Amino acid sequence: ITGICHCGAVRYEIHGRLLMFANCHCPDCRKYTGSAFSSVLATESLGFILTSGQDNLTLYPSSPGKERRFCKTCGCHIFLRAEHRPDMIFVRAGTLDDDPGIRPQGQFWTSMKALGITFVTRSDNTSKDCLRSKWMQRFENRPPNRFKKPPMCAKGKGRVVCTA
Repeated sequence: ITGICHCGAVRYEIHGRLLMFANCHCPDCRKYTGSAFSSVLATESLGFILTSGQDNLTLYPSSPGKERRFCKTCGCHIFLRAEHRPDMIFVRAGTLDDDPGIRPQGQFWTSMKALGITFVTRSDNTSKDCLRSKWMQRFENRPPNRFKKPPMCAKGKGRVVCTA
């Protein structure tokens, strides 16, 4: 599995086991991503390798025992190291180039979730939770996007589809 920051200055590879894939709703993750939640992939630290741009990383100690790493050029949040989990790296899923082969397995800090976010159980019971907001529901029945392959919803043929 490979990954890259937005500008391409920092690149990495994951060769270790994937330990967890989850969405975090804590205020810190929401602020650092500028989104309602952050999708995080945890992997073994020994299998995480920076292949280029190590000098282009900047460190921000966001809270005691947590160090977030960002690209100095584009500001992309790439990964986090936590003192209490020295054997793990928490990679921001949005920086992945490849499909990790697993889907989010849980939602963390849901008591702190952004306003307007609701959790629904899918009618086919193929997953435990599916994150969907009222804002997204407005777009579900719109005609396909004019772009050939929308980056965030290619499988949904241009519609916002709740997949988990």
